[in-house]
Amino acid sequence: NNPFLDDNVRDKILAYEPTKENIDKGTADEYRWKVYGKGEYAPLEGAILKRWKKGKFNDELPYTFGLDWGWTDPFTLTKVAVDKKKKIIYVKQIAYSSGLSMTNIKTIIENNCTRQDLIICDSSEPLNIAELRMYNGGYNTIRAFKRPGIVQERLRWMQDYLIIVDDSPDIENELNNYIWNDKRAEIPIDKFNHSIDGFGYAFTYWHLKNR
Repeated sequence: NNPFLDDNVRDKILAYEPTKENIDKGTADEYRWKVYGKGEYAPLEGAILKRWKKGKFNDELPYTFGLDWGWTDPFTLTKVAVDKKKKIIYVKQIAYSSGLSMTNIKTIIENNCTRQDLIICDSSEPLNIAELRMYNGGYNTIRAFKRPGIVQERLRWMQDYLIIVDDSPDIENELNNYIWNDKRAEIPIDKFNHSIDGFGYAFTYWHLKNR
């Protein structure tokens, strides 16, 4: 639709479209087709978790919450459900905010979680996890599973799933910008990962329980 494009440039862009012919020729590129062919906003070319789209959370599935502590970084709380058969992860942003006190965090938990809901927490703050477990009758908080290499393992597991994101602009921003710092060594950048870590804790719990 751009009358100012040179024919050579137009042909190059059309070659990005993931048609069978372009795939067979080796020119197909979904990212470049979305950005240059269709004018859409797409994840960065090196984005780690590319398979995601906006959609509605499936409330018929069992769910857990993933919590990532944040003081200077954002505190995040994400609702997570997994459809094993369809290979879908559903995520919904509950909280994403920096500079919160523990009192603020307790209020967020109280307003969004029941005492029966399972909350998988970043294990870096064991005293805060214990405090939530005793607060207001007690919330069902447990420490996220961690071991050397678990981040890389978790990302490989998650790459096998389509991620459905329900009304969660900060999660969308993270998914679009979370890239490898060193792809060969599978070392991701240490930013744009606050919600991704949070719902990753919940997914890891589910994955290890259901594999």
